[in-house]
Amino acid sequence: MDDRDDQKPPEICSIAFTDASDRSYNAVDSNYFLRVDPKKSYLAYARSWAGGMVFFNFVHDQPAFDFRFCELTYKEARH
Repeated sequence: MDDRDDQKPPEICSIAFTDASDRSYNAVDSNYFLRVDPKKSYLAYARSWAGGMVFFNFVHDQPAFDFRFCELTYKEARH
């Protein structure tokens, strides 16, 4: 952001972001959580997906899940 009135982001903070797709063909939810802290910084990511309502097939479209936890240096997290 170019116009912050000389304000800097806090030294310790958390940022969360969620994205959800249209449920018609493929239902995908992605969740991100970034922790910025000199003591311990990390990025956590969780995703779920399943067949949508249009072509749902109970045998082939079972839900699936993914979770990742990535430790970061403080410098990486602030970037």
